[in-house]
Formats: sequence, C-alpha cells, structure tokens
Amino acid sequence: MERHGLGPNGALILAADMIVAHIDDLKRDVEDLKVDYLIIDTPGQLELFAFRASGPLIASTLTDGVKAVVYLFESTFSSDPFNYVSNMLLSAAIYFRFLLPQIHVISKSDLVSNGTIEEMLSWYEDEEALENAIESRLTGERYIFIKRLRLSLKDLCSVSALIPVSSKTGLGLAELSAALTRIFTGGEELLI
Repeated sequence: MERHGLGPNGALILAADMIVAHIDDLKRDVEDLKVDYLIIDTPGQLELFAFRASGPLIASTLTDGVKAVVYLFESTFSSDPFNYVSNMLLSAAIYFRFLLPQIHVISKSDLVSNGTIEEMLSWYEDEEALENAIESRLTGERYIFIKRLRLSLKDLCSVSALIPVSSKTGLGLAELSAALTRIFTGGEELLI
C-alpha cells in the first residue's frame, strides 16, 4: 500500500494482478506438491479475482489438470429469493469468465433451518417453486426484474447439483466429493 500509494481495496486488486508475475513459480510449487486434488480458495470479492484479467489466466495456467469451480451460495444471504437469483446471475458470470464445470454449494448450511435448506433446494429443482417464492415475497419493479432475470438465466445455469454443505457438521461433504469425482475422473474413484 505504501509503495504504490494505494488504499486497502486498490492494494488487494494490485496484489491479485501481481500474482501473474509469479505464475511460473506458483505452478512449479503446485506440481511439487504431488497431490491428487488441489483446492484454491479465491477472494470472495469477485472483482478481486474472477472479474480481473488475471483470474482466468491464473486458473488456466496454475495446473494442467482437470479443473472445476465450486460456487458458494452463502446460506443466510441466499435464503431470500431475490438474493438467490442474484447468486444465479453471478454464477453465470463466473461460468462465462472461466468456462469450467461448476458446482453450486449452499455454504454454512448449519446457520439456517432444515426447512430453509429444503426451500432453497426446491427453488433449484422446480421453476414453479422459485416463481412462487418470488411472487410471494417481492412486489412491483423488483418482482418484474427478478422474474425476467430468472427466466433469462434458466438455460444459462445448467449445473449438476446444488449441495448444502457445512464444515461444522460435515453435511454434504460426501456429496460434494462425489460431484467433484464425477468431473475429475468421470465418476471413477482415484486409486492411490
């Protein structure tokens, strides 16, 4: 921040872009790990990684292996149909930026009730359930906008699953592992 005269946000953006200058070293470090799977946690602020030129470049260069994106729907935020559809829009934008297989995960599922999780799963599986939730909770311009957005996203967001996950309780971790296995190995478990 001092060297470039930047505030916190500017420094985060510059740091994300500067990673590209060290991509060969990072790729070598990744290869030296000799692991079956590598999870790279990127900034939750999408503009710091996904919407910068450096993000897709890093993702495509860091490893030659099969890649996937795990897109997180934070449970308390996404339990509102407006926010849920907003997440679908961001997910479609991430898919467009990276063009990689994508899995949707409801993160921190332990923070909301089982009923809320079931409702969110119904929105994913049943267009009418999402339409009813939108209609019952939103009105006016917001309702019209979200309805049109949902219809336009219908065909863009073809993802294999929406998986509720909790690192606290372990919920969904086996399902997430299975979804990733289907992407990485065509459904066959890795033999070590």
